[in-house]
Amino acid sequence: MSTDSAEPRPATLWLYVLQRVRTRILYAIYAKRVTVLLAGVAILAALAFIAVRAITEASIPSGGISPIAVSVQDLAPQGNTLPLVLNEKNGTRQLIIRNLESTEARVIAREQGVVLQGEQPGAYDLMRELIQQIGGRVDHVLMVEAEREQFAGRIVVSTGSETRSIRARPADAVALALKTGAPIYVENTVLDRFGGPSR
Repeated sequence: MSTDSAEPRPATLWLYVLQRVRTRILYAIYAKRVTVLLAGVAILAALAFIAVRAITEASIPSGGISPIAVSVQDLAPQGNTLPLVLNEKNGTRQLIIRNLESTEARVIAREQGVVLQGEQPGAYDLMRELIQQIGGRVDHVLMVEAEREQFAGRIVVSTGSETRSIRARPADAVALALKTGAPIYVENTVLDRFGGPSR
């Protein structure tokens, strides 16, 4: 009687080993099924949270209304105030930011080629450098409606594939936009509600 049939062939041996390994893996997963299930749910929840946060931060809070591109009018004193005027680029409306503080006024005036008396602030240069050092850029700034204020500024910063919207005072947003060469937009509803005709 031949003994060849009693000895497993190499191919059959490897198949048997793979089946045993697969069986043990499946049994281990089944034995720890609650832990594996919880880990899977946690991973899915984390991925969903990251996706929702990215979508939320990347969206421009424009209320479904296209923002309007504006330009910054040269600063000129009006009585005892130094208002910041944003003119609609392709229209006849303007938005005025009153009671401009000296810090923003010096930066904005300097970007317009006028140097006001006093020490030139470096805060906006620092912000620009910080954003650039982390690999980001100021994509644009946007004036939006706010609940407790007339309107507020939003600084939209892009870092690779991620975009963040940062709340700021309107004058600060404009000053940083001028420092970085970023475009300035105003929500159409803000121009309708708080703006007026260009002078």
